[in-house]
Order: sequence, then structure tokens, then C-alpha cells
Amino acid sequence: MGRKRESNVISKIKTKSNELKIKQQIDRPQSRSSILSDSTDNESVFSNDYSVVSSITNLSIRADDNETFSTNHGQNQTDDYGQNPSDDDENSNSLRLKLSYVLDELQSTRNQKDLQNLLKSLSEQLKSHFCLDHLDKSRLTLQDVIEVRMKRNLTEIAITIVCLTLITFGESTYSEEIFRSVYASLIRILLDPAAKPSLRSKSATVLSIGCFITDYGCEKIEELIEQLLSISLSKNFDDRNQLNEWNSMKSNTMNMFAFLATICDEKFLKKIVENEIYELIDCLESNNLELRLAVGEFFALFFEIFEIQNGSVAIDDDEEDEDNDDGLEDHTFAEMNLIRQKISDLANDSQKSKSKKELRLQRSTFRKILSTINGNEFSTESVKFGLEQIQIDSWRTKFYYQTFCNILGSGMNHHLARNPLLREVFELGAVLINPFENGSMEKSNMLKADIRQGDDEIARLSFSLALGSKSIKKKDYLFQSLRNTGQCNSHRLDR
Repeated sequence: MGRKRESNVISKIKTKSNELKIKQQIDRPQSRSSILSDSTDNESVFSNDYSVVSSITNLSIRADDNETFSTNHGQNQTDDYGQNPSDDDENSNSLRLKLSYVLDELQSTRNQKDLQNLLKSLSEQLKSHFCLDHLDKSRLTLQDVIEVRMKRNLTEIAITIVCLTLITFGESTYSEEIFRSVYASLIRILLDPAAKPSLRSKSATVLSIGCFITDYGCEKIEELIEQLLSISLSKNFDDRNQLNEWNSMKSNTMNMFAFLATICDEKFLKKIVENEIYELIDCLESNNLELRLAVGEFFALFFEIFEIQNGSVAIDDDEEDEDNDDGLEDHTFAEMNLIRQKISDLANDSQKSKSKKELRLQRSTFRKILSTINGNEFSTESVKFGLEQIQIDSWRTKFYYQTFCNILGSGMNHHLARNPLLREVFELGAVLINPFENGSMEKSNMLKADIRQGDDEIARLSFSLALGSKSIKKKDYLFQSLRNTGQCNSHRLDR
């Protein structure tokens, strides 16, 4: 008995010692390397995965004594109701502290290698998280960092951060101020033949996003469209070592030209295309696949915008000027048959000089383009994220999705769920409320209020988003539980 009692005492001492060590590790400040490491990204509420599901996904709920519902598709679960609400708060605080640290260091660090690491870390956080709430109190710091980086040692990553900042702050006065402050520098880079093609390409993307989002950009859109088209059609390039980068830049500027074509004045667009129509057709014979695809997709968009049928361009009568001095009186393109023939040839190309992969991509893309040019409807595609989805039902929507995907990468789905700008672009409506996010009782109470008022559909969607589960039975049980706490006796959840 004495030995057993002694063993229990030793065990308790070891347990207390371990608890003390854990507490010391938690209280100890994070080192610089740990703050900048990517390992913490996976611990946040939303990681870089192509899925918009919160950390509540791993909960387990016991509906009765005989059945346990699991949301992790077979992984072992505890019988507890969800996770500790403070976990989400810790993840949110971790992101806030990380962003604050990076911004402070960017203002004081002079070492170029450290600067690049800090900029890369900031870029990754802006891509993978919607950081508006965390950056709201650091606006002046962020603006100062951007303006300093645009003047000193400008790099591609610095330009990318400008773009991500515009997407994060959306249609706000802050985005307006940022874009005004960097516009002149970006235009200078875009038009500089001596600048790196990759740097010019990044500048084209940021300028296009700025024109798409801000009022100041709307004033510059026609000027920028002409410059983008001019670069896309340029042929003089002497440095063969950068030929691939040069072609990538041209294809990107063509895509940005098409992206802005979706919002510019239709008469202006038709006029500049008329002026450059033969140069655009020549690009369909380019040796570079990316450029061929970019020009082909622009033609599909052009046909879609003007609803071209049999070479006739449809322009609303109320938009026509009384005088016909602008050269648009006939509204026809004699070159449309030539475009159709070129695209048909590319859709059925079988040249042995091209790789099988290149031919496969070329044929599949140009068949879709040819279908649009022949007057057929766009083949709708669905993109799912979480419990929502986007319907890509036009070339316009395709260009929007393609552009933002290229910028945000694996963070696209998270921004679709959280970023009001993207939700407006893709007509997704207001951001769905997740009552479990950040342990917020306020949002949970809002959900209960919806239930009391009979807004079951809104509450059901919000609750389903929080669970991220395909189990209708479990959702129904949880929804009924919350409804009971809201003291509402309405009908059962619609399945």
C-alpha cells in the first residue's frame, strides 16, 4: 500500500510539472521564425485548402444514447458538443498578431532578404485569409509600407500585395487612396520596354483590378485598355532569353484587356477592335499557345457582348448617337467570317509539330469558342465551395473567375465565402453568418432571432455553413435544438 501511495504522489507531481511546462510554452513570446513560418496557417479557422469549412467541422454531436453523428467522414471523434469556443478566438488572434508583427517589421527592417520574407508572408496571409477586420486598425501602416515599397526596390511580390490589398478593401475610399498613390508608378512600369516582362505583367494585373474596383480607375479605363491592347499586339522583342516571359506577359495583358472589356463602353470597345482587327486575327496564328487561347477567348467574349449573329453587331438604338461620324453606322464586321474560319481550323488542328497536350487543350478550348461564335449558348459550369456554388454561365463570368483565381490561388474559395467584393461580382448575396465562428455569441443570437422571426431558410443556410456537413439528419437535429432554445415551434427543417 505504501508503494502504491508513493507511486500516486509521483504521478501527480509529474502531471503538475507537465502542466507547468505547457503553460510556460503558451506564455512564452513567439520567435520571429515561428511567426513567419507557414506551419501556423493550417491552424487558422480557414486554411489554404479549396474548401470553405470552419474548424467546427470536426465536432461530434450525440442525438440520443444510441447514435453519434460524425462530420469528419469516419475519423475518431469525442462525444463532446463541438470544440472549445476559445480555439477560434486564439486562431483569429494569432492571425492578427502575425499581421501586426509583419507590418511593424516591414517598417523597420533594412535587410533585403528579411524584407522579401516579410513581404512573402504578408502576401500569403492576404491570399489565404480575408483580413479586413485585422487590417482595419493598421490602414496607415499598410499604406505606408505599400508607398515605400513602390519607391524603393520595387519587386513582383510588392506589386502583388497592392493587388491583394485592393481586393481585401474592395470598393472603399481606402482602396481609392491606395490606387491613386500607386497608379503613376505602375503605368510607368507597364510602358517601360526595359522593365522585366514579369514585372510589367504584374503591373497590368494590378492596374486592371484597380480600374475594375475604384472610381478613379473608371476614369482611366479607356486609356489603360488601349495600352493593354497595344502591348498584346506588339512584336518587337530582341532578348531571346526572355522570350517565354515576353509571351506570358502578352497573353496576360490580352486577358486583362478582355477583363476590362466587360465593363467599358461598348462603342469604345467596338471602335478599338475595328482598328486592330487584323492584328488580333494574326495573333490566332501565334506560336505561343497562351496567346492564341487569350485572343480566341476574347473573340468569344466580344461575340457574346454584342450578340453577333451572321456578322451583325447588335447595339441598342437608345445608345446610338444621331450623327454617324464615328464609323459605327453599319454595325457590321466583314471580318467575322474570317475569324470564324480561323477558330474552326484551330478547333480541328492536328499538326504533328505540336505536342499532344497542347493540341488537346487548344482543340477543347477553341471548340467552346466556336460554339459561342456560331450562336450557341455558353455551356454552364458549376464551381462549389462549402455549401454554396457559382454558376459560370457566360464568358464574362469566366473571365471574372479566371482573373481572381490567378490572383488568389488556393485562397479563392475562402474569399468567395467571406469577401463582399467577390460575392457582389459573382452575385452571391450577403456573407452567410457562421454562428460558431470566433466563438461569437452575438452571431448565434442573430441566428436565434432569425428563427423567432420565422426566417428558417436564412438560419438553415447559416447553420449548415457552420457545420460543413452533408448529414441532413444531424443538421436537422442541431437546427431543432437551436430552435428550441429560441422558443420557436415552427415546422420542421425543409430537407
